[in-house]
Amino acid sequence: MSSDQHQLCLLAALGDEQYSDFENLLVNWHIATCVCELLANDVDTNNVNSIHVVTERGTTQECPTHNHNNANIESSEHGVEIVRKMSNRLSRYMAFLLFHKTELLPCHPHVGRELATETQRALHKVNCSPQYLSSNVLNSIGNRNDHEIANADVIPYRVRGGMMAAKRLLEIVDVEERWGLILELWVEILICAGCAPNKTSEHLHHLTLGGQFLTNIWVLLGHMGLGDK
Repeated sequence: MSSDQHQLCLLAALGDEQYSDFENLLVNWHIATCVCELLANDVDTNNVNSIHVVTERGTTQECPTHNHNNANIESSEHGVEIVRKMSNRLSRYMAFLLFHKTELLPCHPHVGRELATETQRALHKVNCSPQYLSSNVLNSIGNRNDHEIANADVIPYRVRGGMMAAKRLLEIVDVEERWGLILELWVEILICAGCAPNKTSEHLHHLTLGGQFLTNIWVLLGHMGLGDK
């Protein structure tokens, strides 16, 4: 995969202005990950909750990347499957944090929750069946100029960046490379969240409640000299 393809995916996730706040990047990459998952598995139309609903998976007891079966990777296909699952778990977990634990993230809690709510509302306006996503939504993005897209009813503005990122990712033919890029950015987003400044009191509060996976990352990064001390 060329560096140009990497750049196109990332620029799409950053949005039309080619820059993005943390919460916008998180939402766009979550949508892109969900679309890639839906189209990869061709799931039933009635089971598209991961894209319609900001999931509540990811609890204080759950590590989104932990899997006891990850120790033995016997084939390339198995390796890709593990990367895909880790990507989706991180995607759902970060979406959960944005909606329910925004105070731990490097964004204003009210702004983050409002964005999550607006995105959820916008996704309910989109037919998210795999067939419709593939034939209508993603094709309409690729075949229209910026002005036409801005006036397109089929793609609400709030989800356009995520859909564009998904289209760019799906243009990567090598599935292993595609999911590798998806996971790579989720790890970077997780580390960015773990390094967020001025979050000591919030993390300490969550430790009294059992802690979040992100809090463990915050402690680890602190020991490495990153983020709050």
